[in-house]
Amino acid sequence: MKPHPINLVVIADVDCPTTYGYLQYMRIAGFAPADVLWIRFLPNATSRSGGVGARLRNQLRSRSDLRRIRETRRVAQLEALIQRNSGLWPINMRVLRRSVPGKLLEVESFSDHRLSGALIRYQDCAFLYTGGGMVPETLLGAAGLRILHIHPGWVPELRGSDGMLWSSLLRSELTASLFYMSSGIDEGELIARASAPLPRVDFGELLDRRWTEAQIYSALLATVDPHLRGLLLVSLLREFQDRDLRSVPSHPQPKWNGPHLLWMHPEIRRLAYYHWDSHVKYGMNSGLTTSSLTVEFSDPA
Repeated sequence: MKPHPINLVVIADVDCPTTYGYLQYMRIAGFAPADVLWIRFLPNATSRSGGVGARLRNQLRSRSDLRRIRETRRVAQLEALIQRNSGLWPINMRVLRRSVPGKLLEVESFSDHRLSGALIRYQDCAFLYTGGGMVPETLLGAAGLRILHIHPGWVPELRGSDGMLWSSLLRSELTASLFYMSSGIDEGELIARASAPLPRVDFGELLDRRWTEAQIYSALLATVDPHLRGLLLVSLLREFQDRDLRSVPSHPQPKWNGPHLLWMHPEIRRLAYYHWDSHVKYGMNSGLTTSSLTVEFSDPA
């Protein structure tokens, strides 16, 4: 069946796992974005001087690369284990990068004028932001761009960093919010919110097998998080597949006087892992699937 075209351009961070979650879910659901703009961030400029100092730096860099390769392989094994435990299928970043057509743009940051210049060339399209952090006002204000973003937390209460883990700890479930981006942190006009039961991960088993907490944290963001966001994106596209994605129903977020959540300390993350395990083991888990996701869309204007 021919993919259904949608007026969406994906701002695809080449190094971000959620980028590939979005792309794979759209492909499976039969949606074809108008374009994919692959973004590669340029490394900081470094000295290229020669001599003994340069050879020594190259040797140290080679050793560091070998350690990085070993670490990458170990984390890949951990990601596969989490996917097996939770029943999630793998998201193959390498295959998607090679098979999804698009344009490559190298920039220094999201404030780079080359990025805003590239985006304003697209006519009649909304954009999907796949990365994390804040987008500068210079980009948000460029020619009235409408940029969609999915935050892994229930806004407004769970704005900020580590939304997925804060949600698991404070709400005993996974949550995500879809909105048009604004200059505030996760404060844009709300389109939809979703919740789902916590999938089985078995953090206790992972910690007992001598995976470090940092490795588990990294693997969780590369496995469960992309599926959660991909499911919500596809729910939006199915709900409004024949509408202009620049103007789907949305409304200002409810007022909230509480603070934005900060990056979760590793010791609090451990507490979140144990809470996650205990909640699943007491019969509250039905997995992370389309049928288990409960989505609330904004009322039509």
